[in-house]
Amino acid sequence: MRNLRLEQIMKVDLVRIRPDDTMEHVASIFEESNFHHLPVIDDDENLVGIVSTTDLNQISYGMSLFERQGDDDMYNHVLFRSLLVNEVMKKDVFTLGPDATISDAHQAFKEGRYRAIPIVSNGMLVGLVTPFDLIELLMDEVQS
Repeated sequence: MRNLRLEQIMKVDLVRIRPDDTMEHVASIFEESNFHHLPVIDDDENLVGIVSTTDLNQISYGMSLFERQGDDDMYNHVLFRSLLVNEVMKKDVFTLGPDATISDAHQAFKEGRYRAIPIVSNGMLVGLVTPFDLIELLMDEVQS
């Protein structure tokens, strides 16, 4: 099982965002779905970054060090509308290829720096793997 390739377990039906999308658009995707990470792609489908719910929370009112008067939701709405994805996204993204193994992904997750790993082939995004995918695989193995 350790040598199982990531292409066999990766999620391929991904919601992708663009660098010129607003963070308001990103916030609506996170609110309406169960996603925690959104890959950012350019016009050629090349991965150029990633945005997480943690990134969104860090720029929202609730995480601010500054005291404000007024409506938190309204402040966040205006802030998210004015920020673009390319101003918030992580640009130096750790990736693996589809031929990498679950052992490779496990090692990266174990080091604690990543919560999602985009799977890239020739620069193009082809999938995404999270620790949950590894847990699902393990549970399927235990139950069979």
